[in-house]
Amino acid sequence: DIFTADDVANLSTKTTICAIAEYLESIGGNAQTAPTTETKTSGVDISALVLAVISDKTGYPTDMMDADMELETDLGIDSIKRVEILSEINKQMGDIFTADDVANLSTKTTIRAIAEYLESVGGIMTATAETSFDTAVPAEASSGFSAEAIEKVVLDSISDKTGYPTDMIDVTMELETDLGIDSIKRVEIFSAVFESLKCSLTPDEVGEMSALSDIQGIVAFLAKKSDR
Repeated sequence: DIFTADDVANLSTKTTICAIAEYLESIGGNAQTAPTTETKTSGVDISALVLAVISDKTGYPTDMMDADMELETDLGIDSIKRVEILSEINKQMGDIFTADDVANLSTKTTIRAIAEYLESVGGIMTATAETSFDTAVPAEASSGFSAEAIEKVVLDSISDKTGYPTDMIDVTMELETDLGIDSIKRVEIFSAVFESLKCSLTPDEVGEMSALSDIQGIVAFLAKKSDR
């Protein structure tokens, strides 16, 4: 772990990825490279680890995140939160990052790019003994939800997250165009819907649902899944 308390304080003032990278490069000469030791105890899925840490630091459920999401654009992760995430990943992987690694990771914009970089520099990396994240597969959607019940859950969730009264929301409305719901707010709404319906979607299904633009399309998609 190369950061001192002063480093963390200085990094917290940096507002761009470039500024973070430049600062890290400036302290890199004084950083001690961790000794090369074999720390492999049990293989872990790097992508799952990255998603788990992002989930822990942002509150987004892992099943609502896609590997191709951009940290800033899609998840609203700013430079300070990025430092926190990378620091936690480094900690869980046994403090393996060099200053160059941190600088390179700071230029990666998507979850997939971060995971691929970690795999490329470390091979099959492992988490330390204190690593703990939920890998349980959530229960599938309970059968028996009618389209009307699903519609009510969706409308209630949109109302709760946006402040729009449910009687002012029409199922033909588009989330972004008509209601001003961006990708971050969409994640929050979908998360609430999934929790209420006790359902779980595969990454492909999440991607398919995220492409739907209007409320009635989302309701129809969930109703079809509930009937399986």
